[in-house]
Amino acid sequence: MASAGASAAPGGGSQAHPYGAQEWRRGLGFGSLRARIFAVNLVAVLMLAIMLLYIDTVRGRLLDERSAELAREAGSMATMAGAMPPATRADVLGRLGFERGTRVRLYATDGSVIADNWQSESVPQFTLDDPEGTSWRRRSALFIDRALEGIAGIKPPARYEEILPDRAGNWPEVARASTTGQPATELRRAIDSSLVLGVAATFPGQGGGTVYLTDSVEDLSRVLRAERLTSFWLLVAVAGLTVSLSVYLARTIVRPLRMLAIAAHRVRQGRSR
Repeated sequence: MASAGASAAPGGGSQAHPYGAQEWRRGLGFGSLRARIFAVNLVAVLMLAIMLLYIDTVRGRLLDERSAELAREAGSMATMAGAMPPATRADVLGRLGFERGTRVRLYATDGSVIADNWQSESVPQFTLDDPEGTSWRRRSALFIDRALEGIAGIKPPARYEEILPDRAGNWPEVARASTTGQPATELRRAIDSSLVLGVAATFPGQGGGTVYLTDSVEDLSRVLRAERLTSFWLLVAVAGLTVSLSVYLARTIVRPLRMLAIAAHRVRQGRSR
């Protein structure tokens, strides 16, 4: 009489060893093939992610250009004001107006305000939005801004806040300009997350005063933020499509190959025709 263990004999038995089959299937390498399919399809997603970081570098270059432009304007105003009679400086600088709403202030050597063009109702002024009324699209764009700044390791700008009474000592860039004799700039972030640029330039020579410009660069941020938000949603869509295509390819390529390999293995062992 044959023993009960004979039915499990390899080669021609009616039952196969489940552990051996599992070990053999793991050695087929189909898991690696599936991973390669996902890796190849993720190349497009990585390219879009790199494009988002590139847009952030473009923003940095545009901010540098705006800072240099505003520094030249502040230096020209300081030179112009230094050549004027002291009695006319406040009147001339107090009537200057810019399309972007740039604020122009003139500080005396003791730090007090001599002139402020925002005191004139006819001068354009940039405005800050109410954070409570921010739309979901802007909140999404701001979230992307913060995320990319964290990934790129960019230090967040200091907070922009007008301190009363208005004194030159409220702005560190004024002290730097007085020390170096060159225009000094500082980038800050307002309460509505918009960027505000401050530039200080002293009169040529010793003493006289300091011209201080405050300008919103939200126009640059708005354009780049729109591009970045569009690229982000495109990245999300491409990532979803890539995952779907990878799953589809894995099922239509890897699964039939696995079934074919298993069938060939069963034929080789004599358990199937």
